[in-house]
Amino acid sequence: MVKTAARRYSKALFELASEKNAVSEYKQIALAIIEKNDFKNIPDDFIGLFDLLIKKRRENDTVNILRIYCGMADEYENILSAEVISVNILSEEQQSSIVSALSKKFNKKINIKQITDPTVIAGIKIKIAGLLIDGTAEAKLASLKKYLLTEN
Repeated sequence: MVKTAARRYSKALFELASEKNAVSEYKQIALAIIEKNDFKNIPDDFIGLFDLLIKKRRENDTVNILRIYCGMADEYENILSAEVISVNILSEEQQSSIVSALSKKFNKKINIKQITDPTVIAGIKIKIAGLLIDGTAEAKLASLKKYLLTEN
């Protein structure tokens, strides 16, 4: 479970970004820090946050705080993130089709992150908004087995 303190720090950073109309810009900076450990050209608000985290001995929460902030920014921008799990990287056309279908279903902009998993035999799994959409052969066979067993 996410610590309450981490949420408070994230909310404070979000409020600062909102006041400056920089929610998206701050999200990009947070992602650069999380994914690339890139601390170049960061705004004073981030420096102040990091300074405070060090003083409060909460520097270990930094990545978690920035992830929570990114979630808040996505919500503010009406964006949902989805993980698409398949055996191979999907083509641009396949990705576009998935994004389009999910956008219609959830009425939000969709960002997808592709994950390859060699244990996926056929089809894909999509994790979005706390849901698992399992379109793999394994899931379909399990559903068929359950159906056949309940019929007898």
